[in-house]
Amino acid sequence: MHAPVEEPTESTASELAALYALGALDDEGEASFEGLLLSGHRAASAALDEADAVVALLPFAVEPQSPSPQLRSRLFAAINQSEPVPTRSKPLPEVAREPLTVRAADHVWSDYQGRPGVQIQRLYVDETNREMLCLIRSEGGVRHVPHRHTAAEEIFMIEGHLKIDGIVYGPGDFVRSQQDSIHGPSEALDTCMFLLRTSLDNQLLIGKEWSELRIEN
Repeated sequence: MHAPVEEPTESTASELAALYALGALDDEGEASFEGLLLSGHRAASAALDEADAVVALLPFAVEPQSPSPQLRSRLFAAINQSEPVPTRSKPLPEVAREPLTVRAADHVWSDYQGRPGVQIQRLYVDETNREMLCLIRSEGGVRHVPHRHTAAEEIFMIEGHLKIDGIVYGPGDFVRSQQDSIHGPSEALDTCMFLLRTSLDNQLLIGKEWSELRIEN
């Protein structure tokens, strides 16, 4: 490497400029040469302009070469032996461009599983992922059936109080139950409403099933 000096001659400046344009100076040399440029050293600036012009033409000075037949054969053989890129078995579902909106005036409550005192408002049902987002409204004293979660379930309390597995949850409380976990009988202690994200395939544990499960535990 050529060590830059504080006041290079014109020939030295030309040599340093060529090395700088080629990226061949070390860090200290680059910093020193850039210092010359910043100081307004005319010889260094002019030499760098010439060197940049020459370096820009270097790629065009090389004669194009055709690959040898042996190289072409090895390349195509490697391509033929490579594993194909896996493709999706089915096309991706179309993504809705507009947001789903349910206005307050459009809310529709219906009886939930034919049980008195419990109503449901289905906000969104995803048949592909077998998931539902809904609001549940229960009168005080209503007991909900034990069930096994086939996927994670989330509850966000909005009004009232709900007792689940001996724990009371009130407005603002959030409960997330993991897949394969079980909710025992839950009870609305007063008129309550909560947001529920749940699987469409939860397993209800009724009568004998729930009794046998309690004995096993």
